[in-house]
Amino acid sequence: MIKYIFIVAILAYSLCGEAQVGINTSNPTGFFHIDALGNNNTAAAPIAIEDDVLVNNVGSLGIGTQPSRKVHVRASSDAEGFILQDGTEHEGYLLTSDAQAVGRWVGHDPVALTVAKFASYPTQPGLVPPAQAINLPVNRGATAPDGLYENTNTTLTLPPGRWLVKLVNLPIQTNGLMHSSGQEAEIALIPPTVPIRIQYSIYMTFSDNPAANPLIPTTDLGAVNTIKVKMLYDIIYLSHIGFVILENKTSNPKVYYLIAAAIDDNLIVTHNELNTMLSDPAQFPQGTVLLKWFASARWLENNMYAIRLEDN
Repeated sequence: MIKYIFIVAILAYSLCGEAQVGINTSNPTGFFHIDALGNNNTAAAPIAIEDDVLVNNVGSLGIGTQPSRKVHVRASSDAEGFILQDGTEHEGYLLTSDAQAVGRWVGHDPVALTVAKFASYPTQPGLVPPAQAINLPVNRGATAPDGLYENTNTTLTLPPGRWLVKLVNLPIQTNGLMHSSGQEAEIALIPPTVPIRIQYSIYMTFSDNPAANPLIPTTDLGAVNTIKVKMLYDIIYLSHIGFVILENKTSNPKVYYLIAAAIDDNLIVTHNELNTMLSDPAQFPQGTVLLKWFASARWLENNMYAIRLEDN
């Protein structure tokens, strides 16, 4: 019987474009109005539409409310609302869509962040660092970091997924001249006409095979795959910030190793020429330049963490 009433109502609506059809209500407020509990007022606008279904004059659908969008759902408590069961649902998942607006549930971590484990450093000053922290040399005569990468022994463990990795690093420069006490010697003054090098570059990226010789970057790196910074020899230390993208394509957490190389840029001038460029050109290192305890826990400014990126 109810089916026939519904069909008659639809036919009546189609025959009269301006008519309002009400089911279980004598006071419809839209082109099509179902009052499930029959609890609306009869003389005035309904005040109990939380159980109603309404279609307005532009074809918008409202469930529990007058629609203000194409589909508008209003629930009286957080236990109500809507349920979408398509086989992809799971506790904690988010509703998303593809480019064709097809909706589905996808996994999402409320807080998807992981922090690096920095290499340890000597508790007492000394010429040789322990097995973990390294003194990174500035190489001369090279034009690219390939074949020169060294393992800093700083690691980052990432769960499956795509990650944006942020690194803050403070390289501390020494010219390799140290007293027997282990303290750094004063940097030697350079005669005015002696050619000196003024700039070098630091390259940092990640490897997933620390046993490889030479070390090579992992193929899990995205388009942003290397952090490169330029340093002046007269700046003993300077923090820098960089980003790379890593994608762990396995189903398990994976360890990545921070690798680095430093290369002299072969930019050579004389002390006299520097007088017009720098405030204190005499304070330049001679001999082999080392970046002491590079990317280790020794320098409190160092930090590295990764944030999960949304799935495509």
